[in-house]
Amino acid sequence: MSEIFSFTLARLNRRWRKLLDDRLSDLGLTQSRWVTLLYLQRLGGDLTQKELANALSIESPTLVRLLHGLEESGLVTRTCCGQDGRAKRIRLTAAAESYLETVNERAAALRSEMLAGVSPQDLELCLQVFARIEKNASELN
Repeated sequence: MSEIFSFTLARLNRRWRKLLDDRLSDLGLTQSRWVTLLYLQRLGGDLTQKELANALSIESPTLVRLLHGLEESGLVTRTCCGQDGRAKRIRLTAAAESYLETVNERAAALRSEMLAGVSPQDLELCLQVFARIEKNASELN
């Protein structure tokens, strides 16, 4: 049974991402871009590049490329942090906040469709199991 778990989880994640990518395609958002914006929003919308890279579990050069595109689209701003000119603070723009309203509405609709027929109790149990697995994984690092 445990051998199937990771395969099933990965497959479900790919389906979620594909379905949401399809629903966001008219906005010109790729999965990596909307996840970056979502993390910024959920973590307060004002982070250093290093903090954001850590939260996303990606390398800084990858994040820099993502942020460059988001900045060109007017969705984030990057400003220098104090005396260290290399460190940058990332902030969502007003345009990004508006954009994210649409993203969040579409994501909520997809979540509702995907969770159709799942009881609140089953969902709560699933989230508890995920939390335990995530805790176990974090202790491995």
